[in-house]
Amino acid sequence: MKLMMAIEFDKTWHQRCYGDTPMPEDLCLATEYHSRAAMTMTIWWILSDMPVSPDFITDMITKMRDAGLSHMLCQRDGSSPYTAKTEGA
Repeated sequence: MKLMMAIEFDKTWHQRCYGDTPMPEDLCLATEYHSRAAMTMTIWWILSDMPVSPDFITDMITKMRDAGLSHMLCQRDGSSPYTAKTEGA
């Protein structure tokens, strides 16, 4: 159940990034793929006794999402939501 909540969170966030138009099916599938991949990597990291730092694993997951999704989720200014800086960051 909680895994589905994480996937739904990603879908909701990606829809917000995509805009008012419903996301196309390929973006929905890519979102679910990357969400599940991030969960799998996190489980691997925990079960492997956390061989790298939390910062490293989150940075790698973010970079993989950016590489796989940025061309579908470009912001109006052309930036990726995975590399855009938030206010105050």
